[in-house]
Amino acid sequence: MKEPGRSEVAQLWLALLSQPLELNTVAAATGLEPALVAKLATHPEATDFIAQATAGEELELRARLGWLLERLHGKMRLRKHEWNLLEQQLRHHLGPHVEHHWSEEGTVTRDLDLRPAGEWVLNELSFTGGFALWFREHEEEGGADLSTLASQAAGAPVEARGELEFDRSRLELLEGLPQRVLRALSNMSPAGKLAYRSLELAVMKGLAQGDRTREQRMRGAARPWWKLWG
Repeated sequence: MKEPGRSEVAQLWLALLSQPLELNTVAAATGLEPALVAKLATHPEATDFIAQATAGEELELRARLGWLLERLHGKMRLRKHEWNLLEQQLRHHLGPHVEHHWSEEGTVTRDLDLRPAGEWVLNELSFTGGFALWFREHEEEGGADLSTLASQAAGAPVEARGELEFDRSRLELLEGLPQRVLRALSNMSPAGKLAYRSLELAVMKGLAQGDRTREQRMRGAARPWWKLWG
């Protein structure tokens, strides 16, 4: 049997995020051999990421989040109570989010050769933070207030409201967190800024449809965003 590597540890960690699993169940969920899963659980490479406990006569494994929280501490400045809120949110919602949005045929899949699992998760948190922040700033009961964007694009005061088609289940990952936390997550990486700006561009494109003159003015107003993210 080959020596376990980082990608297998990451694959195991992702599979365990949603809930603790017994050894044989983990093997089926990851496609890894049971003997390899057992070795991973006690390998020095995995001790920061995988915890083990006995459930009856079976070995049960669960994902550790402490290392991920430490990485977040190195990227953001939040107050103590905000860290507590974010930690509880991740402990309850990160697993279901990954299971729902990153799974194919019941198996969590990510290209772990492209980037480590930690980078995948941090980018996802920042990306989702950008989306969540945009809706928090613009959405009101009955739709989103688009007046500011429409006015900037048209070069004159404009009142506009609308609804955006968006998979709201993605926002459940960060639902209820203070706006200051969402902004910190969004600013944590270019992924969050891209998510925020992409919604603005989508709104401006929608407002511009059917009006060529307005579209040209909107393109001029949006050029700094397109130059940065295009």
